[in-house]
Amino acid sequence: DRLAAHDFPGNVRELENVLERTLAFVNGDVIGPEDWHFESLTIAAMAEAQTRPAPSVEVGPADMTSLPVSLPDHLAVIERELIQRALRQARFNRTRAASLLGISLRQLRYRLQRLMIHDAD
Repeated sequence: DRLAAHDFPGNVRELENVLERTLAFVNGDVIGPEDWHFESLTIAAMAEAQTRPAPSVEVGPADMTSLPVSLPDHLAVIERELIQRALRQARFNRTRAASLLGISLRQLRYRLQRLMIHDAD
């Protein structure tokens, strides 16, 4: 029902991305309604997020006074920084970096692709 109700403004490409994202993060053999995630960043938003300096990952009381303009863009910047730090710390060994982040290698690969991160970034 959730698939049928979604607009899919990106047509087949967006459907493909939703399916890939769902398969990457599903726990178990069955995809349930809670596993579908339709939110995504546009290419323009991703490019803008990549050019902005990465914020500090620590969040304290002083950081709570203002909110980011776009939560998905803000989270993408933070996620990108953490993945890059884990890759550097693991000397670009993806299996080790995934372990440092507490995610599977498959999830790391998906995130690298989604955030357009290359080992040398």
